[in-house]
Amino acid sequence: MVDFNAGEDHILAVGDPIAIAAAVMVASKISGGDVTVLKFDRQENAYQPYRIFLGSPGDVDSNLPRDLTGEPNGRD
Repeated sequence: MVDFNAGEDHILAVGDPIAIAAAVMVASKISGGDVTVLKFDRQENAYQPYRIFLGSPGDVDSNLPRDLTGEPNGRD
């Protein structure tokens, strides 16, 4: 994962949930918090990308939508 590039690379979320979480955490650390995870969509019969921005611990509330934090964040 040394060469992980958030703009080009994705995490394929299959297998052990702990391994998936660890891979996302490592990729997040390398990319500054920006990770794209691929999930298989059975209806579309294809993988769909889901962008996750973890940011730094102080940024968590500003990256959540209003319905998760209860507070407006300017992204509504």
